[in-house]
Amino acid sequence: MARSGCSRPSWRGWTLTRPPLFTLLSLIVLSCSSIVGALENSGDPSELAETNIVARWDEIIADRRYPPPIPREDANLNDTDVDILVADDESLRELVPTTVRRSSSSTSADSAFPSPFETLGNNFTATSCPQFFSNFLSNSTFKSCYAISFLLQNSGSFFKALQSPVTLDQVIETSCSANEATCTDYMTHLASDLISDKACGQDYKLGNPAVVQAYTDMIAYKPVYRASCLKNPSTGEFCFTEAATNHNVADYYVYFLPIGISFPGSSRPTCNECLKATMEVFAESAVIKGQPLAQTYIPAAQQINMGCGPGFVNATVKVGSVSSAGSLTSVPSVITLGFALLFSMALGVL
Repeated sequence: MARSGCSRPSWRGWTLTRPPLFTLLSLIVLSCSSIVGALENSGDPSELAETNIVARWDEIIADRRYPPPIPREDANLNDTDVDILVADDESLRELVPTTVRRSSSSTSADSAFPSPFETLGNNFTATSCPQFFSNFLSNSTFKSCYAISFLLQNSGSFFKALQSPVTLDQVIETSCSANEATCTDYMTHLASDLISDKACGQDYKLGNPAVVQAYTDMIAYKPVYRASCLKNPSTGEFCFTEAATNHNVADYYVYFLPIGISFPGSSRPTCNECLKATMEVFAESAVIKGQPLAQTYIPAAQQINMGCGPGFVNATVKVGSVSSAGSLTSVPSVITLGFALLFSMALGVL
């Protein structure tokens, strides 16, 4: 291989009696050597240092490292085969459970589904209570329900998912793939077991926050499931995702009504089809005695109608007028302002 036209000069006939010319020739030689060295090492110095490779003239430097992974947002996210509940323009009221087809591509979404009660603590009166929590949180049936109701207050990983519409959509899609009827029945029985004296009954009566929240999460599974699976007929996006990621935090507060958390007084959610359809879902559960919505629905509906106009949502529902098939217990009152501030801080709006 030619070395850029630079060749080493002959030293014949030169003696040490001519130091100036010798010095000049030495500089020329050093310059040529520097040029050759630069050509030999024309690759990225940081890469060579990183791979500990010394280049010779007869070698080709090859980077054998794996290429960087494709960012999650750039990956193909349309390979999940899941049927979900969709609200259309003609019938926002009809929410019928659909048959779900799930492909192997949903495995990664399952493993990444946020976990509730990640930091449970040990503030329990009865030793049977934390054991009950441990048992049901690790139960395969409970996990297969992918309950959004459990994530709203008690999941740090879910708060992180709220920062990305793409990630949040994956969470909602996974949740909507659960069997609503099976999971509703399971959660109803689980709630009854939770507040029994054999489990967390004493802590529930004392108002232990973790126990009270777990109970409301269980009995609110159905309305939260149905509401979170609604899609905006105008955009085709999940109403829940749009509410959680837009600039009006009041849109997101709506989804806390089923777990007994009332609107802050100044909340003005966006008056759109998503809000109307969501409140219709909640109205169905508000009539059931013992449901948290029996306490939170009417004040919220009245507040919404103040901003969106009379009759925008039904504010005359006969709350608590229907007895539940299961025996629901009245949920202790919850202070709402502190929760509202917490949610706002978690969403980065304060």
